[in-house]
Amino acid sequence: MSRHDLARPARRSVKRPRNTSNGSGARSDVYHPLRYTDSTKQAMIPPPTERAVVVILENAGLLLGREGVVDAYDRAASTEIANASLKDVRPDIVHQCLLALFDSELGWQRRLRVYISLFARSGRTIEVSPALRPPRTFRRFKGLVAALLRDGAVRSVDGTVLMRILPGSVAPVVPCGAQVIGLTNAVAAPVRTATQLAREALADPVDDNLQGGVKNVAGFFCISCTDEADLDGIDYVTQQACLSAYPTTAHVMCARICEGFARAAKTIDPAASKSE
Repeated sequence: MSRHDLARPARRSVKRPRNTSNGSGARSDVYHPLRYTDSTKQAMIPPPTERAVVVILENAGLLLGREGVVDAYDRAASTEIANASLKDVRPDIVHQCLLALFDSELGWQRRLRVYISLFARSGRTIEVSPALRPPRTFRRFKGLVAALLRDGAVRSVDGTVLMRILPGSVAPVVPCGAQVIGLTNAVAAPVRTATQLAREALADPVDDNLQGGVKNVAGFFCISCTDEADLDGIDYVTQQACLSAYPTTAHVMCARICEGFARAAKTIDPAASKSE
């Protein structure tokens, strides 16, 4: 045995544990969405037979800076978004969309599944619980988003998860082969009313036998949280539609699609038709 062998310690084989965290290699079929259970019995919860509506807010300009959430219209934000376009950092559009969604009839019935896809520089997705009541003021909303981006989740007083960050895109949310309707202002997209889209979704809902994704869903809708509300670069949208012959903002699209489902459900539901 040489002198170098005596100075060198023997290596011991250590078996590394398998990484079970939700990283980029996580399987899409193990995704479990947030559930809402009302312990106070104050809110009306729909029966399990009623299908939910999934709304994906794309290109959301939510960026955490040194002094909180960055806003394109703040003077202090000029250094934070030097490498990004000003029109991409619009947290006010996201706030307006959440207010329009959760103030609707579907929002009060807990039939909305909302996901916020951050713009491409971060590549993360925010899942919003049906139990969330968005803050009424924009200042409080910025504080909520700052806590979410910093801690990864926001909980209520009783411990219920209201918002959480998913480590990746919206791929685990949409089932493989499901139809996703993108609401846009593109000239080439056909003009369809929200009631027509809702009736078609309720008549032919998403098949629960599709692999992965959220189950018991009537339809998937994608809305861009930008000034133009365009869907450029979003590859999972299978069909585009305009809700008006004139340009429409993102929060108006959210309000109209929720109102369309509320009207379509009243015309399709036999109990509602008998009461009328």
